[in-house]
Amino acid sequence: MLQQMIRNILVYVIMINILQGLVSSESFRGIFRFVGGMILIVLCISPVLSNISDTDMIGKYLQEQLFQGELDQLKQETALAQGNMENVMLDECRKELERQLTQIAGQQGEENVQASVSLKKDSDGMLKLKKVTMILPENAVQTTAKGDEKSIHVEDIVIDGGSQSGETDSGTRKLKQTICEKYELPGKKVIVWRKSGKN
Repeated sequence: MLQQMIRNILVYVIMINILQGLVSSESFRGIFRFVGGMILIVLCISPVLSNISDTDMIGKYLQEQLFQGELDQLKQETALAQGNMENVMLDECRKELERQLTQIAGQQGEENVQASVSLKKDSDGMLKLKKVTMILPENAVQTTAKGDEKSIHVEDIVIDGGSQSGETDSGTRKLKQTICEKYELPGKKVIVWRKSGKN
């Protein structure tokens, strides 16, 4: 390859010198030298230019830069997709836990329960329950009356005072205990309360 290039350059230099000797005008000789010099430069550089391809260092560098750009873009898109996927999974997990809590309340005879769950990640990145809140509907007031059905006096009506608001009635305490045991939560992370007539 190198020998062929040297031969080509020597043949060209000899031909240019012969042709310059044949030109009589000095102005044509200047133009001839200029054009001949340009062609000589191209002949010297052509082997280098012919070797520039995908396998040389410049081609490899360009390929690496393109690949790195595509890799960076892929990482950004992946991070964005993972963030969205993580949010979707968190929502699904939260909904499933709320459904389970409603089911537990239903097993204890509570209907129309409002359950909400807060989740958080611990220092290891594991998802854990942060807080459970359940709002139970107001209990129907139990009333009894003495006497016959035709005439009931106000003083004959007795209102059962067993249902109170807050965590004081036995239903809310039992439900809270069940949730704490099932999900292994301390009592301060579980809030169960019953609506009162004022709420």
